[in-house]
Amino acid sequence: MGLVNLINVPPVHLNAIFDEIQTRIKDMNEDPEWRDKMIDYETRMLEKEQEAEEKGMQKGIASATVSGIKN
Repeated sequence: MGLVNLINVPPVHLNAIFDEIQTRIKDMNEDPEWRDKMIDYETRMLEKEQEAEEKGMQKGIASATVSGIKN
């Protein structure tokens, strides 16, 4: 969600570079096609994280079961 947070954070006025970047982000946010792509991307990344976590938990459970049987 880092990208979404960057997009939704209130503006920061430190120098001209920040102003230019924030103007570009504002312009991109106003493009519904781009915003939909970013939301889809964030959703896919979250799904991949959840799948990896689930696989890791299953592997851990299987490993613990094998260790229990050996003991």
